[in-house]
Amino acid sequence: FDNDCSFLSGWGIAMWRSSRNLICRNALDFCIRGYSHKVYNRGQDSAGLLMFEQCSQNLIAENSITHGGDGIFGFAGREAIGEAPPPAPDFRYTRNGCNDNLIVGNDLSYAAAHGLEMTFSHGNQIANNRFIGNAICGIWGGYSHGTLIAENEFKDNGDMAYGLERGGINIEHGSHNLIVGNTFENNACGIHLWWDDDARL
Repeated sequence: FDNDCSFLSGWGIAMWRSSRNLICRNALDFCIRGYSHKVYNRGQDSAGLLMFEQCSQNLIAENSITHGGDGIFGFAGREAIGEAPPPAPDFRYTRNGCNDNLIVGNDLSYAAAHGLEMTFSHGNQIANNRFIGNAICGIWGGYSHGTLIAENEFKDNGDMAYGLERGGINIEHGSHNLIVGNTFENNACGIHLWWDDDARL
């Protein structure tokens, strides 16, 4: 808590298989690479906060995480989605993402890509955050399950969108998610949910 990890090219805070941590009241701003304003805005998976591979049950509260590649970039990991061999014969793929995190009261604005990307994960709660001016979308939750997205502010997201991702909340192949009580203003799209035939995943 109370750290300033801003203006870094990769990540402000990087977590790997890190669970049951408190990340609170930090400045994780301007952590970005691979960006040229209005020309190229993918961000190369830079982020203020990286949560990579099975980071679960963390409390992420009241941080400033703005102007990054992503604000928060959470990915379940290659093992969890079957892209890498299982680490042990008894490895179970069920609920092996970045699960059951509480993300509350953060400013996740002005990212070159997404304010919050949390994919292939389960049971996360995202509440009372600000998502303003993110170039692609506020929340990208592909293949997420059982996620609560409540009482967040989404404004002016999606100005530099790609494909079907744009605007406030975007979830591809999600299920059992609850989206309630959020406010939306001037986004390229408010909420976009979709699926396609993706048997491999």
